[in-house]
Amino acid sequence: MMATANGHNSRGGPNCKVVALIDMDSFECQLWQRMFPEDAYWGKPCIVADQTGRIVSATCEAREIGISRNIRLGEAKRLARQENVNLVVFDKPNDREKPDGKTVRYASWELVDALKEYCRTYAYGIIMEYSSCDEFFLDISEEVTQRMSLRDDSIIIESRTFLESKHEKISGDKLEFRINGLYPLRDENANMDEGLLEEERLVYGGIIMQDVNNFLFAKTKFKASVGVGTNKLTAKLACGINKPNGITIFPSSALPRLSNDIKISSIQGLGGTFGSQIREIFEIQKMSELAEISFDDLESIFGSEKAIKAFSKSRGICDEPVSAKLLNEGVSCGKNFFGQITSDETLKYHLHCLSEEIIERLGEERIRHQRAAKSIRVQFTYSMKNSSSKSMESLLNGSSIFHNTEHMDVAQLCEKALNAVFKDIDDLNSVNITRLCFTARGFEHVR
Repeated sequence: MMATANGHNSRGGPNCKVVALIDMDSFECQLWQRMFPEDAYWGKPCIVADQTGRIVSATCEAREIGISRNIRLGEAKRLARQENVNLVVFDKPNDREKPDGKTVRYASWELVDALKEYCRTYAYGIIMEYSSCDEFFLDISEEVTQRMSLRDDSIIIESRTFLESKHEKISGDKLEFRINGLYPLRDENANMDEGLLEEERLVYGGIIMQDVNNFLFAKTKFKASVGVGTNKLTAKLACGINKPNGITIFPSSALPRLSNDIKISSIQGLGGTFGSQIREIFEIQKMSELAEISFDDLESIFGSEKAIKAFSKSRGICDEPVSAKLLNEGVSCGKNFFGQITSDETLKYHLHCLSEEIIERLGEERIRHQRAAKSIRVQFTYSMKNSSSKSMESLLNGSSIFHNTEHMDVAQLCEKALNAVFKDIDDLNSVNITRLCFTARGFEHVR
């Protein structure tokens, strides 16, 4: 059993780790909604679409009429007309001929600052990990232990907080009874069921996350869904059960019941090619069905490493700890192309735009995070025009790393990137460049 230094383990039981995932609901939609008076667009079907008509965010009210990020803007408008619904469309602006990421990035910083303030002011021993711009893992095990030792009789369970127990979903008065009437019996009964002791720790985790969520909303006006489990995997699965703005507590005992409704594709690490292969080969779709496949059968097809991964995840096992990490290891900016680069001038223009962006981003990193990158890598992907193959394997990749970039300006970086591309590509007319990307890495602290 995987245990941390403080004795908490990630596989359930009376001394279980308590991990939460907090995920902003329809984050980009909320970014736009909060720019207007509170009653203008909150609670209404809203989407954010970029300049190409791609939907990048949709509220739950829009999803209720079939709108999602898998369809285009025109189809979303048609669905809204069909349902006689007034759909609010926020246009995501372009910056340097690509969707502008600054608004999301700055809002994510707001969230980080608010979470840090909460942890610093109101909590003990919380470990916070940045997962994406709108998702954060929190290891709240130490704070749970602290809260349980206080035995506060004034605990309030909000209507959006749910315990997914072994047999049913519990909330409201019924959940308050467990806290005030059932869990205290452990002091009188040394043989109290271990599953109930684990459940108690997780419920206290849910109470803590009520406080965190309310604090975040007061500071940023962003609403979020939360999942609480004994590890990252169950926290992630829990987070999606009672969206939007729900807090879901997912003890180990609930896994057999809930796994009947959890799609394999929604399990972190099984949503890509590997997960597709599992579904196709075994003709299954649900997490519970995967749990019925033996390890030997998985190993005979996928090998030991992948078999362990699938076997463990199907049983809710995840030993990956929450790491104290608030920054990405690298900073990237890139753009995909569909045949637009046909001349040296066009290539230079797009490299210049990306050079401007990465230099700007590195300036932000220096000011906000007091760090500078040791190197910048330019990467480019292309295919030969005379190639008959349309598969991903036919794509060619090139890259070059530039060091001592701290004082490099836009023009210098653009020129170096241009030379790097032409080392691999003699004639632009013979290739289709499909992607250009800059990535800065190897950050070190600066004053």
